[in-house]
Amino acid sequence: MSTLACLVLAVVVPLRIAAQQTDSTWRDHDRAAREARLRGDWAQALAHTRRVDSLISGHPRVAFAIARAQVHLGDTAAAVASLQRVADMGLTDLLADSEFTTIRTTNPQLTLRLRDNAKASGSMSIAAVLPADDFIAEGITYDAKRRRLLVTSIRRGVVVQVDEHGRVSDFVDLVRNGGWTAFGLAVDEVRGRLWVATSWQPHNGRLARGDSGRTGVMLYDLERGRFVRRYDLPGLGREPGDLCVGANGDLFVSDGRQGEIFVLPDGADSLRVLVSRGPLVSPQGCAVDGAGRLLVADYVLGPVAVETRTGGVTLISHSSTDALNGIDGMILRGDWLVGVQNGVNPNRVIAMRLDAGHHRVTSARVLAQDTVAIREPTHLTTIGTDVLFIANGGFGMFDEKGNVRAGAVLVAPRIGRVRLP
Repeated sequence: MSTLACLVLAVVVPLRIAAQQTDSTWRDHDRAAREARLRGDWAQALAHTRRVDSLISGHPRVAFAIARAQVHLGDTAAAVASLQRVADMGLTDLLADSEFTTIRTTNPQLTLRLRDNAKASGSMSIAAVLPADDFIAEGITYDAKRRRLLVTSIRRGVVVQVDEHGRVSDFVDLVRNGGWTAFGLAVDEVRGRLWVATSWQPHNGRLARGDSGRTGVMLYDLERGRFVRRYDLPGLGREPGDLCVGANGDLFVSDGRQGEIFVLPDGADSLRVLVSRGPLVSPQGCAVDGAGRLLVADYVLGPVAVETRTGGVTLISHSSTDALNGIDGMILRGDWLVGVQNGVNPNRVIAMRLDAGHHRVTSARVLAQDTVAIREPTHLTTIGTDVLFIANGGFGMFDEKGNVRAGAVLVAPRIGRVRLP
C-alpha cells in the first residue's frame, strides 16, 4: 500500500516523508524548481526540472512539469514533444489544465492518443472473488505445496486461503493473535513459515485505539496457521507494507512511510535497519535475486537495487519513455520484474525485462490494464506461467478515518490472472 500526496511541482512523493529525509541531488533540484515556479522564473524552473528528469528518468509528472514550463516560455513545439513522451509511456491525461489549451486545439492527434492509452489491453481472467465488498484486499502469495493462494484483508485483519476452485476460507486471524490489520505477506516454503506485515489502521473496527501507530510482522506456521511470534518495528507511524524472503531465510520489510528497509536475519530476535532514511522515498514490493541484492520498487524512483550486506542503494536504469514509478507489489521471475502500478494512470500490471546482471531494465511491456476491472491493484504472485494479482483492492473507497467515502460504490475484490511474458 502507498499513501501518497503530490508535491506542488512535479514529483509524486509523500510530503511527510520528504520533510524527514536528508536531501539528495534530485530533491534539491525539485525544491529549487518549485521555488522558481512560485516566483515566476520559468526558465530556472525548467532548468531544475530537467535535472530532476535526468536523475529520476521516466517519471510522468516530471515530464508534465517540463511541458508546463515550456508552455510558459512560449515553446509550444517543445511542450508537445514532452507530452508526446508521456504518450509513449502508455499513460493517459486529458490535458484539462488551462495552460495546455493551445496544445489541445492544435494537436488533436496527441490528445486522442493520450485518451486512447486508457483503453483496456491484455487478456485478464478472474481467478477468484473475495467474500465481501468491504474486504479491502492487499497482499497475495502462493503456497505451492498446498496449492492455495493466501490473501490479506485490511478491513478484517485476517488472511484467507483460496483453493484451486476459487473457494475462500479463513486461515489466520491477526487481531486474535495480538496483531492488527494485515498488509503484505510472504511464504518461506523451505522453513514452513508464513510472514504477514501488520499495522494499526482505522479501517479495522476490531482494533484498540490505544495501539494507534504500532506496526510489526507476524510469524505463522505455514501448514496449520499456528501463531508463532510477533516482531515489532521500532517507534510509531511506520508502514510495513511489503515483505520478501531470501534463500537463506532472511526476511526483508519495506517501510513505505518512513523510507526505510528492515531485515530480520534468520534466527535473529529483532528487526534491524538495512536502509536508513535518505536514499529511498517510499519502498514497496521487493525480491531477492541470486547475487546478494534486494530489488525494490520505490514508488517515486522506480526499481532500485539494495546490497543486502551493506544497505547500499543503486538505481536500476531504464529508458526515459518507460514509466516505472507508482509500483506497489513487485516480484522477480528469472530476468523479469513484474509489478503492479497503482500510481500511474491507467493502473496496470507491467513486466520489466532485466539485463543479465540485473542492473538495467532493457524493455517494459504492459501485461494488463482496464480502467473498469483494474482499479487500485495492489500485490501479485505467480503460479507457473501465470501472474495472479489483486485487481481492485478497494482501499481508496474509504477515507482517512476508515469510513466509506460519500458516493463510493464498493465492489468485492477480485483476483486477476494474466500470463507471464
